[in-house]
Formats: sequence, structure tokens, C-alpha cells
Amino acid sequence: GWSIGWTNHMIEQMRGLGYRTVVVYPATRTAALLRRLRERAEQSGRIPKPDEGVLQTVEAAVANLAELKLRPAEDALLVLDNNGLRGEEVSYGPYFNASEAQAAVLTVLSGGTPARAATLVETNVPARVSAPCWLVDRAHDYCL
Repeated sequence: GWSIGWTNHMIEQMRGLGYRTVVVYPATRTAALLRRLRERAEQSGRIPKPDEGVLQTVEAAVANLAELKLRPAEDALLVLDNNGLRGEEVSYGPYFNASEAQAAVLTVLSGGTPARAATLVETNVPARVSAPCWLVDRAHDYCL
């Protein structure tokens, strides 16, 4: 949440190896996130983090999206709406523009449905995969 440096470093490293990068950004409504964190802390016998600290981290993470170094038509960001049950996640995007991605994340955090990506590009280029692929939604297979 506090820094985007590691993510940008990994994007550059993967580009150097010839990969196209898809960053998956899980987004959960703030109230649901706070509830889940409290439940996990209780289940594990820990003290939950103060809400203020969690909210500051969420704000920093969303603000950091502006610093994400995506190259149009090479890299993308998928917003993964993580508000439902496990297996019910919905993806939005891909977004090739940091401000579009930021707007989509803010919409999901507030409980809305983001607009379609204005910069959507369809491609038939096969992905080079170094790890297993998994299904993000029923319409698209992405290798992550």
C-alpha cells in the first residue's frame, strides 16, 4: 500500500525477460475489508488493526496507482472486485492507463461497477507463462 516501487521493479524485470505484464489489483469495499480483517484477527486470536491505519493504507495504495509504470499495449491492470465470496470475483479491465485504473478501483471501493476500459485492446498474442494460469472471470483467461 505505501509504495509502488516493488511493483514497478517487477514490471521492468518481466519486460526485460520478454513478458507482457498484467497487474491484478484486488479491490474490496472499505466496510467489507474492515469486517474481514476483524474476523480474521478474532479467528487467529490477534488484536485487529485500528480502522484508521487500514484506511490510510487503502488511500495510499489507491494513490500509488498513479505511479504505476504501465506501457500501453504492453502492460495492463485488471481490477478484481473481491466483494463476493471466494470464487465469485469479477474482473474489470484490462486498463492500460493509470488514471482509468484508479477510477475503476475507487468505484469498486465505493460499491459501484466501473465503466468499461476505454483503452481496451483485443489481442490474439499467446502469453508466455512461467507459472500456472488461472481463470479470473468466465470471459477471459489471464496468466498471472
